[in-house]
Amino acid sequence: DFGFVFATGPLLDSLNISGTVIDAFNNQYVKDAYVMLYSTDEDSLVEKGLPRYFARTSEDGSFTVRNIRQGSYKVVALLDANADYKFNQPEEKIGFLDSLVKVDSVKNGPFNFRIFSAAPSTQKLLRKSYDLPGRVNLKYLLGPDELKLRVLFPADTFTIINEFKPGVDSITAWLPAIETDSLILIAEAILKGKSTMDTIFFNPAQIKRSVSFKKGGSKADTTLKIASNITRGKLRTNDTITLYFSRPVQSVNTGKMYTLTGKDTSLLPVNDTIAGAFKTLALKNFKKPATPFTLYFLPGAFRDIYGKENDTLKINATVFSDEELGLLEFTIQSDSASAVKMVAELTDNGGKLVSKKLVTKGEKIAFPDLLPGNYGLRVIIDKDQNGKWSTGDFRRKIKPEEVRYFPGAILMRAGWDQELEWEIDKVSQISEGKSRGPGKK
Repeated sequence: DFGFVFATGPLLDSLNISGTVIDAFNNQYVKDAYVMLYSTDEDSLVEKGLPRYFARTSEDGSFTVRNIRQGSYKVVALLDANADYKFNQPEEKIGFLDSLVKVDSVKNGPFNFRIFSAAPSTQKLLRKSYDLPGRVNLKYLLGPDELKLRVLFPADTFTIINEFKPGVDSITAWLPAIETDSLILIAEAILKGKSTMDTIFFNPAQIKRSVSFKKGGSKADTTLKIASNITRGKLRTNDTITLYFSRPVQSVNTGKMYTLTGKDTSLLPVNDTIAGAFKTLALKNFKKPATPFTLYFLPGAFRDIYGKENDTLKINATVFSDEELGLLEFTIQSDSASAVKMVAELTDNGGKLVSKKLVTKGEKIAFPDLLPGNYGLRVIIDKDQNGKWSTGDFRRKIKPEEVRYFPGAILMRAGWDQELEWEIDKVSQISEGKSRGPGKK
């Protein structure tokens, strides 16, 4: 709370402004952000100059800029990464007001800032790596719309398995095991019609020698590993069992897959017309029994593109009953003209996204088959209607989309329906919930 003040005349100026600074996405108060005043409306001063007045936010995000001279000022809030009082780093968060602030009374405000990191505008390959026997990992600053990857050297024709998905910034590709001291790839990332080319160099032979040295000459574990979407041995009625492989699978031996229900053992029905390599396999033909069951995958059930096979895998599972799960229904209401198209996101107690739905004002939305526990709910006012939260742009004077958080946790109980009426502009209301009763969905 110390102030360092310069007089601009025979007396100290006595005007001030106050307010708060919050993070635009999570709505949390921001500590140690600078709120800075400039005597002109030029954006270049925020990036290259220094403010005429400034103050720093407290633990609760509040600020007061004191001893201001009467006049009109451009005011911004900045979470300054390098402490130079300038907006000049990509990771710095900034917030701004729609117009100049006229300071003409002892106290002015409150002024509230929502700070954000602007989306980068220039594509860049941030990281690259090569893992034996042939995994290529690429990390871009922005998720490309399209990625083209080809081998420049050696000149042999290689089949590249590219796991690229549009809009995802981390990309994995698979090459055959290559015994060479030089591997050169050309990666072309295309975003909004603009192409970015990178020449990528690896030395597979040196990587192999390095791995062998670190492991004391022992062979690395090359077994094909399998995971599944079965959580804690339980599945929902409508869930399809899905297998996830550590490397692309080239062939399947359906004669080495079994299901055990009680004392009955049978072959696991798998689509045997699978063509090409794949990383996931959905067991769509398998009808889950109501009683507990076990899936067995014997060695050789799956073989990857490098000829490696899986070890014995045993998966025990059962299906949740209706009495073990809950149903959340809610209706969003708002008086705001901008809150027409929205994105509702349900999160678990740790903040992990559970489900996402598009919603309009007054529409009833349901999240069925929820495990008992505490959940969080947020709503994004989706102005650009792209189905996700969009950040702002200081230079183009675009503010980030608003995010509203349901206050407190939403408790889901086993076998209960929870009905929620949420007026996002006012205090939220939630019902007590009701039990389905025996056999009722």
